[in-house]
Amino acid sequence: MPDPRTLTTRCCIAGGGPAGMMLGLLLARAGVEVLVLEKHADFLRDFRGDTVHPSTLEVMHELGLLPAFLQRPHDEVRELHAMVGETEMVIADFSRLRTHCRFIALMPQWEFLDFLRRQAERYPSFRLLQRADVTGVIEHAGRVTGVQAQTPEGLMHVQADLVIGADGRHSTVRTAAALAVRDIGAPIDVLWLRLPRLPDDPSVTGGRINTGSFLVMLDRGSYWQCAYVIAKGGIEAVQARGLDAFRAALVRVAPLLADRVHLLASWDDIKLLSVTVDRLERWWKPGLLCIGDAAHAMSPVGGVGINLAVQDAVATANALAAALADRDLGADALTPLLERVERRRLFPVRVTQAMQVAVQNRVLGAVVDPARTAPMTPPWPMRLFMWFPLLRGVPAWLVGVGVRPEHVPIMGPMSTPQTSTSADARPSRPRPTPRRIEVLKIQPLSPHMARITFGGADLAGFEWRGPAGHLKLTVPDDGQHEAPMPQEDGPRSALMRTYTPRGFDAKALTLDVDFVLHAHGPAGRWASRAQVGDRLVLMGPAPGYRIDPDADWFVLAGDDTALPAIETILADLPARARALVFVEVVDGGEARELRSPARVDVQWVVRQGEPAPPGRALDAALRALPALPPGPGRIYVGCESTAMRRIRDFWVKERGVQVRNVVARGYWKQGNPNHPDRDYADEPAR
Repeated sequence: MPDPRTLTTRCCIAGGGPAGMMLGLLLARAGVEVLVLEKHADFLRDFRGDTVHPSTLEVMHELGLLPAFLQRPHDEVRELHAMVGETEMVIADFSRLRTHCRFIALMPQWEFLDFLRRQAERYPSFRLLQRADVTGVIEHAGRVTGVQAQTPEGLMHVQADLVIGADGRHSTVRTAAALAVRDIGAPIDVLWLRLPRLPDDPSVTGGRINTGSFLVMLDRGSYWQCAYVIAKGGIEAVQARGLDAFRAALVRVAPLLADRVHLLASWDDIKLLSVTVDRLERWWKPGLLCIGDAAHAMSPVGGVGINLAVQDAVATANALAAALADRDLGADALTPLLERVERRRLFPVRVTQAMQVAVQNRVLGAVVDPARTAPMTPPWPMRLFMWFPLLRGVPAWLVGVGVRPEHVPIMGPMSTPQTSTSADARPSRPRPTPRRIEVLKIQPLSPHMARITFGGADLAGFEWRGPAGHLKLTVPDDGQHEAPMPQEDGPRSALMRTYTPRGFDAKALTLDVDFVLHAHGPAGRWASRAQVGDRLVLMGPAPGYRIDPDADWFVLAGDDTALPAIETILADLPARARALVFVEVVDGGEARELRSPARVDVQWVVRQGEPAPPGRALDAALRALPALPPGPGRIYVGCESTAMRRIRDFWVKERGVQVRNVVARGYWKQGNPNHPDRDYADEPAR
């Protein structure tokens, strides 16, 4: 027998499901060499979890991928309904959430996974091998050092500093590693089926409960995806009663299906999900970490499985990405971080499983009990949702957001399929792909600011990265109309500056950027004389500012260079929030309407003449604010670097605002036209 071929990687992920593919994307985004092994040739498998909840959509937003993600086929569910006997009610209202997307996206799982794959493949450190079935782990001296997998070419060994078991509820990895599993138990199984949806059907997603029957119906536009709950191990009894009896049971609980249940021609049209709820006693051992269903199999109650898996992936990347990206750290240095991931995720998993088990035992198990014959009526806790609509936000939060949601660090590396290496051969931050763009339109916004619209085929694939995101523009030199394209691994151009994108049209491939018109730097000088047809170079974008959905108020303060960032933040604030905005400008002619769903109070602060230090008027206006609004809040400051540090110290040291609640950015520095464009107040004020 020939020796198996061997691959070597920093991190090997077994399983290309939601947890594995999301973690692969996040690690590759951080520059980690990662290999994902998936046993199937594609993602096209039916009746897999496809409820993408607001928590996962928030992660997509933080990655700057939400607009592109929502272009994939999906249906949006903004309320969950329940029909108990003859009584219909709303039991969850997602419009009450403080998230960017106040709905559940019903998206086929193959679309979800294909999207993650396409995004991950933009990074050179990511690799996906399909038809690679992991059959065991490789261990040495008590440490997992890799996996073995069966491929069409034969047996393959993968050596890795870290193995991630993300291969689902029947995980081969956790079995091979002899990790102990605690069976929590489930009194139910689920039968999945699909029936056509007619134009006059009600457009609601939710559950239907009647004597002896529980049916969940997901509105998928052209069809109903249905989950019929049965007693644990009851499939043989259901089949013994015959297909006609099963069709009749469906009609009893959902009469609208009467004219189409005949389309269930055989038991092949009905798929069994054997429900398992379990959890590893310990999720890791040296060299190995299990996440997602491999660490904790979830009940289908609430449809939270995909979203818990994504949360695990985000927490894992947050804990491990930096260490994995540092090749000077050996495998032993990763071991303490594995326990940290389990400790972080164990509480939300325990709470969610406890709630699922309670629903299974007290509601679903009782409903499908064959001995139950009494008519179904809503119990009094459910009637509270009818009497007090505000309470519908509670189950919406539990299902849509959940306990301890994870977040992607907003200031991550720029989206890039290329990397560069510094002179000492150590990897540096990846360099974004340069894009050639052309001026299509110039629109004056005020005497000293203009909006320039760019276009070009290179904008295909450009992504909106959220409020206060940033990109880099290389402008033409004085007297020129075309910026030079940067050389690979060459030095940064002195004509490159950082700007906030104001708007992007993915269909028209147009990008709006606002410029302050002045003569103090190459970009301001170019913008003052820009012409339609001028050609620039764009790199990026990178994400910017994550809006805290739990904040009741925001203070947004900056000079005219920060105004585009402030406007994008205002546009994304929730309607329930209050915003206090302070903008320092050269004169009163710069004032204009600032739009936001939130309640906004704007103070235009006129700069006190050229001799005055920049930011002095802004500083004075903020100090004159008598008190901050009640409740939790956040502060954003963007202006000249020295003034930014002074204002940040005022909030933190004099007003006692916690430093984590203040985001401060130095957009420029007086007397230094080449000031670093990522000045985040990491030095003390001078």
